[in-house]
Amino acid sequence: MLPTKRPRPHDLNDTGKLPYPSHFRRRCPSLRPTFLRSPVFLIVATVFFFAGLLWERTSTNKMPGHLIPKIFHQSWKNAEVPPRMVAWSSTWKKLNPDYEYKLWTDEGNLELCRTHFPWFLPTFEALPKNILRADVSRYMYMYQYGGVYADLDVEAVQPVSVLWTTMQEESDRGESFFYTGQSAVEAMGPTYAKGTVDMALPLMGEDWTWEHNVPNAWLASRPRHGFWLHLLHRVIWLWNKHKEDFLAERIRVEALTGPEALYRAVEDYARDSKPGNATLGVAGEALDKLYFVRPGIIFPYDWRHFLPGTWEICSAEAWAFDEDECKLAYGATGKKGSKPISITYWSHSWEGKSNERIYQMPLQNS
Repeated sequence: MLPTKRPRPHDLNDTGKLPYPSHFRRRCPSLRPTFLRSPVFLIVATVFFFAGLLWERTSTNKMPGHLIPKIFHQSWKNAEVPPRMVAWSSTWKKLNPDYEYKLWTDEGNLELCRTHFPWFLPTFEALPKNILRADVSRYMYMYQYGGVYADLDVEAVQPVSVLWTTMQEESDRGESFFYTGQSAVEAMGPTYAKGTVDMALPLMGEDWTWEHNVPNAWLASRPRHGFWLHLLHRVIWLWNKHKEDFLAERIRVEALTGPEALYRAVEDYARDSKPGNATLGVAGEALDKLYFVRPGIIFPYDWRHFLPGTWEICSAEAWAFDEDECKLAYGATGKKGSKPISITYWSHSWEGKSNERIYQMPLQNS
């Protein structure tokens, strides 16, 4: 180690310290001006430092879901939405005032397909039921615009931002609201999502052998996520292959465009959307990661496993239907510490089963 060069005696000033150059002494008599040593300055600087850290952690631009646009999509056959559904819809607007809201109609869905997905238009027009077109349209919303979609029988109890803030907090503890993976089985493994989440599919329960475990009643995504194109191409493929079976109703609606189709698309996404695989006509499409919101967050209950006595109060098909009692039973109260951000009443309105009397009634607490 080389010896440190010591200053010579004549280099030191009369205080025993190395002097600053004369031009610096004239302009800056002290290297540490008096205000920098002031207690007030130190307190203010400390406050600003920690405020900056807090802003960085809480800013929406830093949240895991910041790539998902603040657009909220819902759809109905026309603009005349039943009063009860209007009330449920208003909960999303009230709890997410910074979101742009868009109500799509059958006419608007057709125009969306014609303008942005002309390659899908022949299939769109050939589909025999409105619910089939409503299903594929929500996938188009996600690809073209991104944002959040929810059925009209889904009620918000907390802001969507709770997903992102809670994920940020739990990620620091090695936990998360989100699973991540490229298949349904992989998603239930030990890997948790950290960092940016650019799409989210909700899980209803822990049973991955059940084809309804990934409902399409709530969706979130950034624009241009490759999974949605994969799903749309898969619908075309299924329709062309099994058209006669669908027309004869030997295959259920859910299997072509609904939850079963979504579940199967999740299962085969990693295989069928690899570059160069033209099985479904999506050769070269990038394989974007999938994220799954774990059970109990979007859908507080699995509709195969209601708590005793709760089907009657939680299903919009039942005459004893009661939102307040249902939310209380499943902890969807919106209070601090409660996990669900929403609750659905599974009206199955597209099947014509729902209690029309209930739909025409306003929300009890509206």
